[in-house]
Order: sequence, then C-alpha cells, then structure tokens
Amino acid sequence: MSLQIFAGWFGLEDRVMVKKIVFISIFIEGYGGGEGRVAWEMARWYSKHYDVVMLCPGKKTGLVEDETGFKQFNVRSSGDKNVYLPLLNAIEVAKLYDFLEKFQPDVIHMHDPALLDVIGQLWGKYARVPVFYTAHVL
Repeated sequence: MSLQIFAGWFGLEDRVMVKKIVFISIFIEGYGGGEGRVAWEMARWYSKHYDVVMLCPGKKTGLVEDETGFKQFNVRSSGDKNVYLPLLNAIEVAKLYDFLEKFQPDVIHMHDPALLDVIGQLWGKYARVPVFYTAHVL
C-alpha cells in the first residue's frame, strides 16, 4: 500500500509526496519475533519503491549498504542476537542526527516505543517530519 494513500485519508494527497523513509527497529534483522520481522519486511518492501534507510543496532555507528542495495544506519550497540542496547551518548546521538539531517526523510516509521525510536521521534519533532508508530503489543 502506498504512503500516498495514507495521505489521501487525511485529504493531503496534493501536498504530500513521500520519497524518503526512515524505519526504526531496536532489533537486528532476523531477531525480535514478529515485531522485528514486520519492521524489517516493511523496510525491505518499501525500499523497492522509495529511498529507505533502516535505523537499527550495529557493531559501529554508520551507514552500510548490503549486496541488494538495502541501506541501514547502524548505531553502535551492545548485545547478543535478540537483545541489543544502543550506546546513546552525545557522540553517537550527534552522528545519528547528522545522518538524519543529511538524509532528510519525509517520514519516520518507528516500531518500538523506546531507545532508538525515541531519538528518531525527537529529531522528527525538531525537523517537523511526520513520525508514525506501529504498536506490536496486545
């Protein structure tokens, strides 16, 4: 489903043109149960139609691209497989904000109510970029 359809629901289809999307998940690909799976599948599907970056934990902070062209901005984190805690000190947050400032997403779609997602939400508020949250809890 196109994000233009979502804009249409609110009568904004003539004013909203989505080209760049940041998805955020606290899980690395292949972990996190249904929540992690949905976040990554959505990001990969939308990356075929839009300029997408997945913001997620990683061994070191920075932008990486896999062999398919899928882009991730990793934030240095500690953990093992299913549980990662990002190192959210001033240096790492500044790197993340610099990346978001350069990428200039039209939309931020977060999947967790904490950690990296909160940083993305704060940047979205500052930059006046719409932030969507998909809850995965019952």
